Amino acid sequence: MRIPANLCTISGGKRCNPCEALVLLEKKIKDTLNDLQQLQTTALELKSQWNRQHDLLINRLPTELLGRIFTQLLPFRLIHRPSTFFLPLICGRQKHEPLRWAPCTKKPSTSWTLSAVCPAWRDVVHSTPQMWTSIIVNLQQQEKGYPEFVDEQLLRSGALPVWLTLYQPMDKYGLSPLPHNILRLLDIHLCRKPGSTASLLQHIQVQQDYSDFVAGRLNSATVTDATFSPATVCFKNISFGAIGISWHRVTHVEASSILLEWCLALFRGAQAMTHLTFKSLRLDDERPSVSSNPIVHTALRALKIGQGRCLDRLLDALLLPSLEEIHIGMHDMDPDPLTDLIIRSGCHLERLTVFSNSDPSANNENKLIRLLEHTPSLLALALVIPFITDVLFRHLGPPTLEATPTSADTNEQGPVFLPLLHTLVIRVFINFEWHSVANMFGPCAGSLGSARQALKVFELQIYGDDRDSAPDGPLIIDGDATSRLLAVRENGVDVRIFDEDNRDMLRRSRVYLYLDRGNQSRTAMAPGVEERKGLPRIAVNGVQST
Repeated sequence: MRIPANLCTISGGKRCNPCEALVLLEKKIKDTLNDLQQLQTTALELKSQWNRQHDLLINRLPTELLGRIFTQLLPFRLIHRPSTFFLPLICGRQKHEPLRWAPCTKKPSTSWTLSAVCPAWRDVVHSTPQMWTSIIVNLQQQEKGYPEFVDEQLLRSGALPVWLTLYQPMDKYGLSPLPHNILRLLDIHLCRKPGSTASLLQHIQVQQDYSDFVAGRLNSATVTDATFSPATVCFKNISFGAIGISWHRVTHVEASSILLEWCLALFRGAQAMTHLTFKSLRLDDERPSVSSNPIVHTALRALKIGQGRCLDRLLDALLLPSLEEIHIGMHDMDPDPLTDLIIRSGCHLERLTVFSNSDPSANNENKLIRLLEHTPSLLALALVIPFITDVLFRHLGPPTLEATPTSADTNEQGPVFLPLLHTLVIRVFINFEWHSVANMFGPCAGSLGSARQALKVFELQIYGDDRDSAPDGPLIIDGDATSRLLAVRENGVDVRIFDEDNRDMLRRSRVYLYLDRGNQSRTAMAPGVEERKGLPRIAVNGVQST
């Protein structure tokens, strides 16, 4: 244990020799540390001078051009993608700031990373407003100086649209109330443009780093003192009413998990909303049943739903005349509620993605076909379902085509079922015959233009063979179907068929087809070969040879 030298009483109030030596040594250490700190400061200044002399990028390029170069390093935002077809509507990938006010940061943001390189780069980054259009506020942070830190970022953003993230770290349950001074800063900087009533807030994301199980039990409405007016909104593990938002200009909404009651309130309040996506829909059993009068929403164009055991109740409560695109997980739900929504709304659906893990049955397939019969304007269709038979492919073929391997009907009439379909993606187990797939493009190789003239992309992925007479060995496409599908590909249609390991089944089946044709040729030649005297014939691969 270290004993202070001023407490030494061994020599009658004077320090003993070891204590005196210790005091001198500590003074020398302190002086040395001061000298070391001065040397480090001098070295830092010399490095800055060295950078100014040797950094050709800083010396030769104007600040405006450097700022444009730095902005190219910012993360790409997926908010403006026009389609939800296999893609999210909104993808907020901004990371928390790498400062002492954000201890849970896993990866520094681009702005702070570049500004930490050297003073010259820091000056460029700080003077480029585009580098500060993503502002992140820690709802838990109460430390002195944090409001000034947020204010500096808001000032650097200038008058550009801002993406605001309000987040709750992992180490505290429930949302902390925002300090009044931070709310005032956000209101001053973001709620209106200078000289107008328009908002500078482009996107707001509110999130808690908890699981949906915990978030569903949080009763928090803590940021309602401020009324934000963004164009896009993202809720992650947070309740619908946890933040005060003016919904009159909101066009894109994303939520990780949402109650049916909140979802219906969203449709009533956000009348400008064009895109909505959420991973799961939950039902509060204590709430009253949904009203029988449907909610009319005339702006929504794209709807993406991951899953939900009360999904049918949501669809029954809506009327969406402008709907163009649906990406829906119909787990344990038949397609009838979606079909009824489309019929009731009179919408012209152009893109449809259906996920389902329901039990395979012919009844569900018939309901799926009924759904597709009411979407004649479809341009792109994706089906990820366990059960599809020849019935669906028969509907996709020419109207009068009988699904037989040798049908020679050359009907020139275009398809009545999904006539505008451009892209078709199917991921399924085999419960069909391969000739049905080939018949979709025409009854034979000589009539490829008689059906599916609009189809340009066809992708089929096979997860396994569920047929009772499934052959052993690798999955192989029948020889006649292989030839016809290869001919379709040569005619300009992008045909891709994969197994569960993403291996090209069409290429593998073509190899088997060539080998089979070679064996047939040798078999046809064998009876015409005269036997040589004294030499018996030897059977090779079932073919007699000498």
